[in-house]
Amino acid sequence: MLTAVSSLITAPHHLTQNTLQIPQIFYSLQDSVKAVLLGCVTVADWFEKGVPAKSFVEEWTISVPLEEGGEREEEGGRGGAAVACDGRFLYIHGSFGLAKVGSGYGNTQRGLVYKMEPFRPGEKAWLGLAEGKLFYYPLSQGEDSVLVINADTLQEETSLDLDVDCLGSQCLFSDGECIGQIKVKKEGGCVLRKFATLSSPMPVVEEKALQLSQKTVLVMGKAKYDSQESIHTLYQDTSDQVVRVMASRNSVAVQTTSGKLLYTGSGAVFGITSKDVSKGEWKEVALPDKNVKVEHCACDNAGTFCLVVSDKGTVYFGGVNKKGEAGEAAGGRGQSKPGQAKASGKAEQAGGVWMCLWRPRYRHGHTRRETLHVWESGGRPGG
Repeated sequence: MLTAVSSLITAPHHLTQNTLQIPQIFYSLQDSVKAVLLGCVTVADWFEKGVPAKSFVEEWTISVPLEEGGEREEEGGRGGAAVACDGRFLYIHGSFGLAKVGSGYGNTQRGLVYKMEPFRPGEKAWLGLAEGKLFYYPLSQGEDSVLVINADTLQEETSLDLDVDCLGSQCLFSDGECIGQIKVKKEGGCVLRKFATLSSPMPVVEEKALQLSQKTVLVMGKAKYDSQESIHTLYQDTSDQVVRVMASRNSVAVQTTSGKLLYTGSGAVFGITSKDVSKGEWKEVALPDKNVKVEHCACDNAGTFCLVVSDKGTVYFGGVNKKGEAGEAAGGRGQSKPGQAKASGKAEQAGGVWMCLWRPRYRHGHTRRETLHVWESGGRPGG
């Protein structure tokens, strides 16, 4: 290997213009070189893990002449450079325009400006490379087209439209094959899209949701199901995050994004008489209809009964029907026993979001159409 490297260095100048076929073993050694440079055995995938904090390898200065007033533009917030690299050249856009600079690889001289054009100087923009093309995207609000730039002349060739909404917070990226967009959704989280660059408008070839933030249930204080008094994490699941939290005297329950209702501690509030769920474990509350999802849930402070609303509008009651809270007559004078969740009513608007409030003698349900349903103790429904 050293002999081959020596031959390349001492070869005549005209031979350096030739393209050499690299053996497959060199690609394997490339990973080893990266491991030595980064100081770790494996190199994390930036697309899945992000850019590591300790990925910095080297730096050098590029002598790019500034247009008159370019420095003032950067100080005023209009400056900032966009950079893209094809493995040989760096393409840099800033207050001076667009420049093509050698990277030191692929028979280029590091830091040498090979070409520079006053292309939209001072405009904030994004540069990217995909399928051998150089793309330029202005960062002005609502811009819905990407410009294709000739990599040799640094002149605009054509434009490709983005067939998606470009308003709001977003950014573009490139993986060398496609142009991608990461856009913030109104309901939270982000959506990732990849576009093919073969036609205009560019078709979406891949789309998936990104949940960058994680909801965690933190608790503080002492309870029967958790003796740790200091603030600590009670529930965290990146695949099925928390939508709502309900707590009572002897248990706590969480409603998740998938429509499940999980609890830890005593299950009596849900009509479950089995052994209490220990700390760190969660058990799902089973409803009579297994094909429904939980839309809302609430329980009383004493931890004796609960009310669950499904996405189909069915209201389920679970726990002890001590004073007619289930919407039916209470039992006899003997001690009431917890009963499993059962249908207690039907909301006219399926999927209505219920806000349940609890009082010593009443329970309330509030639908999206602002209709209030009241059940008084003894099972007499009112409205």
